[in-house]
Amino acid sequence: MDRLLTAAARALVKRYVAEAGCDGVASLVDTAAVVGTSIVTRAEVAAALAEASRVKVVPHEEFEAALGIFDDESTALARIQMTEMLVARVAAVAWDHGLRGYDAWF
Repeated sequence: MDRLLTAAARALVKRYVAEAGCDGVASLVDTAAVVGTSIVTRAEVAAALAEASRVKVVPHEEFEAALGIFDDESTALARIQMTEMLVARVAAVAWDHGLRGYDAWF
């Protein structure tokens, strides 16, 4: 399921699908005052959950339940708006730390 997903999307998928690391992600999200991400993450998480169902990593019923919970909870995520200044900062962080663009953003 990790193909081409950002680190944020990979982490959020762990909140909705039982896999390695899911307890840690659940704990972090449950205790955070604010969980922020980009609006792109919503599409990435939905796509990752759908792929997990298609390749039978999770049963279809679990996919539907996970997607429903994610849809309900996604409205509570703080969406960080992309600006020219932020894109420049993200580019610098990506370069400095060897990250892909969206991983630097999240």
